[in-house]
Amino acid sequence: MKRIRNRRGRTLAALVALSVAISACSDDGGDTTDTASTTGATGASAGSATTTTGAPVRGGSLSMAVWAETNSLDPIVSTGDGVTGGIEMAAIYDTVMRWNPQTTTYEPRTAQSLVPDATFSTWTLTLRSGLAFPDGTPYDAEAVRFNIARHQSKDNRTSSAAYVANIATIEVVNATTLKFTLTAPWAGFPFVLADEGGMIVNPTVLKALGDPAAADYKAKKDAFNLNPGAAAGIGPFELVSFRPKESIVMKRKTAYWGGDVYLDELKFVPIGGAQQSYDALKAGSVRAAFLFDPVVVAQAKADGFAGYTSVRQLGSLLLMNAGVAVTCSAGKPEVHCTGKPDGEKVATNPGTKDVKVRQAIAAAVDVNVINQRVYAGKGLSTTAMFHESFPFDPKVPGPTYDVNKAKQLVTEAKAAGWSGKLSLTCTNSQQHRDLAVALQTMLAVAGIEVTAKTDQDVTAQVNDVIVNKNYEAACWGFQVTEDDSQYTALLQAFTSTSPTNRSGYANPKMDAAIGELRKAGTKEQKLTAFTTIAQLYAQDVPVLSFGAVPQFISWNAKVNGIVPTSSAVVYFDKAWIAP
Repeated sequence: MKRIRNRRGRTLAALVALSVAISACSDDGGDTTDTASTTGATGASAGSATTTTGAPVRGGSLSMAVWAETNSLDPIVSTGDGVTGGIEMAAIYDTVMRWNPQTTTYEPRTAQSLVPDATFSTWTLTLRSGLAFPDGTPYDAEAVRFNIARHQSKDNRTSSAAYVANIATIEVVNATTLKFTLTAPWAGFPFVLADEGGMIVNPTVLKALGDPAAADYKAKKDAFNLNPGAAAGIGPFELVSFRPKESIVMKRKTAYWGGDVYLDELKFVPIGGAQQSYDALKAGSVRAAFLFDPVVVAQAKADGFAGYTSVRQLGSLLLMNAGVAVTCSAGKPEVHCTGKPDGEKVATNPGTKDVKVRQAIAAAVDVNVINQRVYAGKGLSTTAMFHESFPFDPKVPGPTYDVNKAKQLVTEAKAAGWSGKLSLTCTNSQQHRDLAVALQTMLAVAGIEVTAKTDQDVTAQVNDVIVNKNYEAACWGFQVTEDDSQYTALLQAFTSTSPTNRSGYANPKMDAAIGELRKAGTKEQKLTAFTTIAQLYAQDVPVLSFGAVPQFISWNAKVNGIVPTSSAVVYFDKAWIAP
């Protein structure tokens, strides 16, 4: 396969056009993935397979400690990124495209090619011919169209809802060809097909769930979430079992479009926090682990573990409720909707709806103190929206630590009727407990009384913030990485019409700036958009960044062939274990 690499003087638009128009090596089921090597790599563009040489060995079981257990194996329910569910789903469904972190370009997987028009408004996808799901259902243009339409439906509960809304029409040209017409130019459109939008589920399996209005549909859908069935995906593995809080176990497909699959078994286990996961990796009870803690990541690299690192901008932050609205259904969520009719939108009214309160919180927090107390000085600390590790860092400073300013803003907010009290929800991880204590201490100095809730797991906190929208401030993080998730993450988190805007923040200028980012075809145009976005963030403080966070997918010395893609997802189709 021809590799298209960055060259000075070429625009980003030209790179995208070249990279996605390439053809796959062959249709003979051979290995089409890149196994570039970077051991213990850092930086946003680091890619890794492994450094071991020699012929792949078939057999064995690989267990991976995940950061958080997914609640579903359905791409319109699970998040699709590596933090929660994306790696597991890529093993079952594969993806249409792949982001290559080393070349910073997109490559086909089940696709043959993906070609834009001159304006990046229309994209033509050609699939490999002859692909089929295990039950014989064609993996064709109609299957892709059907799945993207699911992502565009009201049933979609994931972040993809925001970016598939950019697709105006999908035309099935023939059995292997689709034409996507966008609502506006977008040079980064291939990301859609490299992320959960490119995880194609067998339409025959989905249609067997029946009518969503039927009495038994929910039971069938709940069962599908935990067991999509052997025919559901075209990926290298099929599900054996999904035992919540225990494990997700998969076995090798005997026939995979991409050729030999070397591992007999792939297992994902939710062990706990990063330290527990790393302890299990060192002890050999797992062979790979998703490490999402600067202290543990630094230790793993110092100990010589190989792996793939991406840096997550806004990876550690304080999410603040700016008045997010909730749509009532059957009187739920009860905290907002008891006695309200279905469909009524109810705006929450927390203290953090006042920009002065958010600015006061930002001025009262010293992120260097958080870095020492929570991350032992190993964090990528900054209040700026983007850390210097970001390849498009606009170098716009964030809110400044200034206790006197914080006190003055608190006084003004109280005079306007604010109670001076703040509720904070975090998870029960040691890191979040330490963070909650640090925030309580610093905010108290400015006159803000914090009540912290730190006795819940990730699922419970998600229920507070996303489902019930019953929070003022939360320990949180966004997935803004070097691939085109940078645009989609900002679209989802900060645009006023996004269904996944967790804070309710709305500013027409921010909407416009993120719209300009989508159209950006050169690095200069991207920097211009990021500059405006970062300035509005510093002014409005919809969230408060504590810094960027490294994500390290690590494995032991005998593991080979793990290949990364976008959103901290990796593929295991060519992974193998040395004797």
